[in-house]
Amino acid sequence: MAYLIHRGAFYYLNLRLPKHLFPSCHTLRLSLNVSARQTATFLATSLAQCVHEHLAEHPLTDVVTLTRMCKGWRDASPTRMHRSTPSVISSFPNQNAHGTTLESLIKTYLEEGKRGETWRQVSTIEVERALRDMTELVGDMPIQAFDVQQARLLKDRLSRCPQYSPCYPSSKKSRC
Repeated sequence: MAYLIHRGAFYYLNLRLPKHLFPSCHTLRLSLNVSARQTATFLATSLAQCVHEHLAEHPLTDVVTLTRMCKGWRDASPTRMHRSTPSVISSFPNQNAHGTTLESLIKTYLEEGKRGETWRQVSTIEVERALRDMTELVGDMPIQAFDVQQARLLKDRLSRCPQYSPCYPSSKKSRC
């Protein structure tokens, strides 16, 4: 997105202003005070739309006033209340708090892919192999337990595997 830049821990609105209205200042940069990319994208898009609408009605607004108005719009935005991105887990129907595991989710994913003919036959085999290897490396666990640390552990284990061969920790022949 052209309006969004990431600096440090937060995202910023970086909006180009019309050169004929603002000859000395071509961009408006404002911290969104948000660290989640999805929230920042929604907020930046909303602010850009507000700025363009305001400039269409009031083209003689100066940059200082425009920045102050953007801060007000940013603070009044309903997306500011949702600092974290929504959980993917909450979108799965018919599950209890500890019932969904990686293997059951993978099984459902593979069934949907096959039923919808999402992949070609070769791709289906590759997806099945990759997901099987993943469960071999990290084991079966509740979805809530698969967090950033587990993902890093999986990445570390995969980096120690030979490039074009499966890596099984229980196998004696594995070089991982």
